[in-house]
Amino acid sequence: MSLPGNNSRDAGDGPAGTTRGSDLSPSEAAKKAFERETIDFETSSVDAAPDSYPTAIGRFQIERELGHGGLGIVLLAKDLELGRHVAIKIPRRTLLPDSPLQRRFLREGRAAARLNHPHLVPLYEVGCHGGLCYLVSELCVGPTLAEWLQSRKDLLPPHQAATLLRQLATAVHHAHSRGVLHRDIKPSNVLLTCPDSDCAAFDWQRAENIRIELSRGTISESIDVSELCAKLTDFGMAKLSDSDDETLAGTIIGTPAYMAPEQADGRIDEVDARTDVYALGAVLYELLTGVAPHRGTSEVDTLRHLLLNEPTEPRTLRRTVPPDLEAICLKCLARSPDARYPTAQLLAEDLGRFLQGDPTKVRTLGLGGWLRRLVHRRPTDAAVTLWPVASLAILSPAIARL
Repeated sequence: MSLPGNNSRDAGDGPAGTTRGSDLSPSEAAKKAFERETIDFETSSVDAAPDSYPTAIGRFQIERELGHGGLGIVLLAKDLELGRHVAIKIPRRTLLPDSPLQRRFLREGRAAARLNHPHLVPLYEVGCHGGLCYLVSELCVGPTLAEWLQSRKDLLPPHQAATLLRQLATAVHHAHSRGVLHRDIKPSNVLLTCPDSDCAAFDWQRAENIRIELSRGTISESIDVSELCAKLTDFGMAKLSDSDDETLAGTIIGTPAYMAPEQADGRIDEVDARTDVYALGAVLYELLTGVAPHRGTSEVDTLRHLLLNEPTEPRTLRRTVPPDLEAICLKCLARSPDARYPTAQLLAEDLGRFLQGDPTKVRTLGLGGWLRRLVHRRPTDAAVTLWPVASLAILSPAIARL
């Protein structure tokens, strides 16, 4: 649930597209969708006008809207019984008669209820009032990571990017250990707020100053990431390991710029912890370079780029990215799930080694790795590049005898 203190640009589920063609394999269905240049999205645009909402829900007095998305509206509310402000997410009224979407909304509550981690937005309760289901969570005062990145003049220093990503990786590992796959990790689903006693030891006077700044919806560049607490939110697309997944084969779940190839290709049965690891790598890539690893002029174009191309190496876009951090990022973004970190915990541990100056488990690409990547990414260019080298190697003995 995206719940910044001043405004939320992405308060519901991200885009979820469905490719048509039951007689096709998921891969073929995706390619057919590209050819038609159409994808049918299950949810409405996050920019759509929000519904009206009640002035009160049970003991919660509604004060104003924080944001809205395709499926839900997030509201600022006062808990009159406990005397605290909270964030309440309710489904859009136009979706209330839709049973599958209602079940997805309640699944978000079940997923969040399993979790308790300093880098996850905590859920307080789930309820229904007058036929309206709602989720009550902590009110996190501060912008989303997406908003913060857009407001910055300069790119985040690499070590700060690694620090922030490590926080998120530990949270994702916690979710996985509780049987929850997020499936929509992206900067707009990450909130930046002030650490509490569970996040880090802190100078509380400094914390109060940062809290005041966060309440204005801003973070000055003088604030180090170590002074902030990143919290992952919005489990509306989560998959629970011990419940049936209603997602049909060929359905595209997630946000194109951050989804793994198996998601983009609709291979639902292949989505697992490594899929979330890919999304973490996509977030790290954007922190390091300022752009997502795959981007196009439309969501369809982005999906096409994702399925057909490898991301540009971060150091090509920003030479100051440390080689080991680039290697960590690219391992997350490997096209094959088997080539990624098997778990988010192993990713967090490698980021920890990098931050401490210790050797990371993943190493930078050598000549052999570079050649394999070139052959995989651009076979024609590889043939043009390697043919003269191979020819010279073959002819060298004969030339030496002349």
